[in-house]
Amino acid sequence: MSKRGTFDGVSIFFHWLTAALFVPLIASIFLIGMPGLNSGALLFVHRSTGVAIFALGIVRFAWRRAAARLPPFPGSMGRFHRAVVTGSEYLLYGLLFIQPLLGLAMMLARGHAFELLAWQVPALMRPNKPLAHILHAAHQTVGYAFLTLIFAHATAALIHHFILRDDILTAMLPPMKPRRDRRAKVGTGNVSSH
Repeated sequence: MSKRGTFDGVSIFFHWLTAALFVPLIASIFLIGMPGLNSGALLFVHRSTGVAIFALGIVRFAWRRAAARLPPFPGSMGRFHRAVVTGSEYLLYGLLFIQPLLGLAMMLARGHAFELLAWQVPALMRPNKPLAHILHAAHQTVGYAFLTLIFAHATAALIHHFILRDDILTAMLPPMKPRRDRRAKVGTGNVSSH
């Protein structure tokens, strides 16, 4: 349990659900082209998971601005450190919104119908290969930047937990019920008489 208090349960749920959704999102794109795997199905998973993360990101950001409980920074964190953390958080949100829109624009520029979640999106424009190539390059570049930032975010949380030994990580963990100490119960049980 964090000494400063924890994030509210909704924020914690959104955080870990987003992290869980990133697993199929990232795995699907790196598995495309591997022998024996259906690239079309992997692209469907990638696109659909991306849309789910985008929608969740909007709800998550609205919750953060309107009702989230944010514990204060640890006293050991200086002003510059706090500015870096806040800046990286908003950069993550920005990429969370920009990246799916780049992917959607790329698909539209290709001029083909495609599946997205439960819908079939029709071709809404004529194929524009130069634009599609530019958008694909942008989507790929932003994707690698996004992965780098996510890796840095996770690494920083682990450094805070295992090296700096503060409660940054535990403030975002789901609440855990304290384990009962079995030794404390010895001798306190009811004794039945026969």
